[in-house]
Amino acid sequence: MIPFAGLPNVQVWRVGSHLYGLNNENSDEDFGGVYFNPDEMWSPFVNEYGTETGHNNDSWVHTLHKFAVLLRKGNPNLVDLCFVEPQIKSAVVSRFIHVVKPHVLHQDLVKSFVGYARNQSERGFLYAKRQNADRQAQIEELSYDPKYVSHLFRLMVAAEYILNHHAYYDARKDWLWRPVLMQIKEGHYTKDWLLEKRDMMMSHVLELENEKLGLLPTGEKYVERAHDFFLKELPYFSHTTHRE
Repeated sequence: MIPFAGLPNVQVWRVGSHLYGLNNENSDEDFGGVYFNPDEMWSPFVNEYGTETGHNNDSWVHTLHKFAVLLRKGNPNLVDLCFVEPQIKSAVVSRFIHVVKPHVLHQDLVKSFVGYARNQSERGFLYAKRQNADRQAQIEELSYDPKYVSHLFRLMVAAEYILNHHAYYDARKDWLWRPVLMQIKEGHYTKDWLLEKRDMMMSHVLELENEKLGLLPTGEKYVERAHDFFLKELPYFSHTTHRE
């Protein structure tokens, strides 16, 4: 059962490993959602502290306002949702994504990818006890957490791709890296090999960032288009609860 389906004007995606084509028979079914409450007729760029996020086990849902703010900050997980088909579609959310999609690949997104990669590296290579017994046993055997380490490499590959091509990186279509990411997730590499590869890739991405980041747009155009949507287009959706 897809969660959040009862929320007004909600759009829901499969997220987690399914979003990147890295799922296997043991993967959970995770969902992410964005919804618009007609009572919230204001721009999040005027008062972003009024935005909200909800959680349901491993799934989450943002208000459209929160979604807009996080896209401005370059949240990598949410940028993906602008380029993949949802499980449930909302006319309001789909229209917002259509408006801002050409502007979500900006400089702050690349910085965020690099920051998230560092975070996943710390979580992947520093010991921390997991509640899942099977996963804990795997971590103890490998001396690293393959789930977080696979995220680390996916994020670095994505940052490199955006810097080089100024286009969205779709891991599902990457015939070169997708099998490697699956192998990392399944624990087929040694910790020493992964650390050496991580250092090489991180160094390369940082060099590219210094060289090419300025060629990407800033987030100003994104804010302009999103702000116009909330002030000028959103009133037309204020009384709809239609889902396509």
